[in-house]
Order: sequence, then C-alpha cells, then structure tokens
Amino acid sequence: MSTRRLIAIRILQGLVLLVYGNAAYCQSSYKLVDLGTGEALSVNAGGSVVGFQWNSATGHWFPFIWDSTHGLRLIAGTDVTPLKINNNNEAVGYVSNSRAAYITETGGTVDLNTVLSPTDQAVWFLSNASDINDSGVVIGTGLYKGVDASFILNLRTSPPTISLFPVEPGWSFSQPEAINSSGIIVGESNVNTTRQGFAYNGAFADLPLQYAQALNNAGDAAGRVNNQAAFLPSGARSATLIGNLGGSTSVSRAVNLPTNGKPTTVVGDAPSGKGASAIQHGFRWQVGGKITDLTSLVSNLPRRWYVSTAQAVNGAGLIAGQAGDGTNNHAVVLMP
Repeated sequence: MSTRRLIAIRILQGLVLLVYGNAAYCQSSYKLVDLGTGEALSVNAGGSVVGFQWNSATGHWFPFIWDSTHGLRLIAGTDVTPLKINNNNEAVGYVSNSRAAYITETGGTVDLNTVLSPTDQAVWFLSNASDINDSGVVIGTGLYKGVDASFILNLRTSPPTISLFPVEPGWSFSQPEAINSSGIIVGESNVNTTRQGFAYNGAFADLPLQYAQALNNAGDAAGRVNNQAAFLPSGARSATLIGNLGGSTSVSRAVNLPTNGKPTTVVGDAPSGKGASAIQHGFRWQVGGKITDLTSLVSNLPRRWYVSTAQAVNGAGLIAGQAGDGTNNHAVVLMP
C-alpha cells in the first residue's frame, strides 16, 4: 500500500471518529429515575425536584421534593401542585386548582391568601402562583376587587407586601410567567386571542415571541412563535425556532443557565407525528443543535414507555418531567 493511500485512510478514520464523537457528545444519554405515578414539574440549580404524586387509593395528589442524596419525600398538603422551585427549596403553585400556594418541606403547604395583611385580604384573592425567585418574590394571578389581575408578592417583608402587576398599555391583560434572580419578569399580554410576549423590569418591552414562558438568570427566554417552540437569547431581536418532532406544533417549558461549558438547553413537548394518533413526547434542544425526542436518549427506559413531558432543566442538564406507557404515567427525573 502506498504511503499516500495510507495517509488518506488515516485521515478518513480520524474524520469518522470526530463526527461520531461529536454526535455522541451532542446526543448524550440519560438515566431515568422513577418517582411514582404523577409528574415532576421543576428543578433548581442544586438538583432538588418538586412535583406531585397521585394516590389512587385516596383519589388525591400530594406534593413531593426529591434529590439524589435524600430521595423522595412527600410534603404536607392535599391536591397541591408545586409549579416552580427556587434555589432555597421554596416552591409555589396552587391547591385544588383554585388557591395560590407556598410549599416547603419543613412548613408544608401554605395558602398564600392567609399570609396577606387583613387589608390586602379584603381586596385580593390569589388563585395561582407561577414562579418564585431566590429573593422570595412571587408572581401569579388572581382577583383584585373581584376583577382578574396579576400580582407581585414579596414574602421577605413582614407582613408580605403585594402589588398589582400592571397591564401593558394597549392590551387587556398581562400575565407574568417567570421571574429571574434580577427581578426581570417575562410573560404575555393579550387582547381577545392575540398574544404578545413581554419582558418587564419596571417598564414593558415587547419580545419577538407570542408567548414568553421561561427565563434564566442570564436573561435568555423561551416561548412560542406561531405554535412553534422558540429560544430568545438575551438582547436578541429575533427568536430561533426550535422545530417539532414530526407534527406541526411544539411548546417550550424551560430554559437553563448551563454549567461546565455545556450549551444552553431548552426543554418542552411536542406531538411525535401528525393527526389524531400523534402522541406528545418531551424534547430537548441545545444551542447549535437540533430538537431531539428525549425518548431516544434514555438508556434505561422501561419497555413501551416514552417520555411524554419535559417540564424543567437545570444547569447541569438534569430534566424533570413525566414518562409512561400512556396509561400509567410517572413522575421522572432524567439524569445525564
């Protein structure tokens, strides 16, 4: 064999290894941790996960917190859905789909209406708490003097102080969805069926998103444009469409602030095909990559199971969501 041909073969082998090596790095794999019937909904930077567990014997669901060191612990409260957890292991959500809740492992579930001053209780009813940052600032929705309204609640004052979240000029209603450590809030404003994503930090700024549903501490946002999941880097004037899993729609649920040089990751869910038979699958998308069905990335997925939702992801890449066979659906953590 000639020296020139041998060199060419070695170069080709090197390119093959490089391509497959990069593909393996981008694809990676996850180990599934089964937390029982229910859904995992949020994960913080330290790896604490909150969600709910369904108890078929009682017909109720119960909040939980989980981490890899201590395992799963149920939190006091019935029919409680913890939507978000901050880095102090404080979670917020709602009770029985009707009352905003503050949830901790040591304190159990507290109806946020009960922490308001008597004066505020007379005019406010808090129905849902959508997020809490590390400073104890909660955002959500409810009623103010009997009218639909959004709120900002500071739990660090005594008593906690509440204020109306303003309505963006020219719109009927503005709903906050996420708040970061700097106090920046993203959400969407609406008039009838028209939606406009916004960022709010004392003043409104329209975003190139129809829905803004997630925000990290660097100011990167994730949401939707024309029923497509989208990623918006901090300060960008246009959003990157993430794509879909074979259907026509997709939804972003969370965007992380990565650690150890890993790419920024967005997770969400999308139909795995078209038509009435399409099944919703959780996805992962990373900057510089493409949308990937999480079901294909789990190394220990039980037979006939698929990952149906991906609700949250932290900087280390740990994902909270749900998986099952379509009949028995379990809260799961996907560990990279």
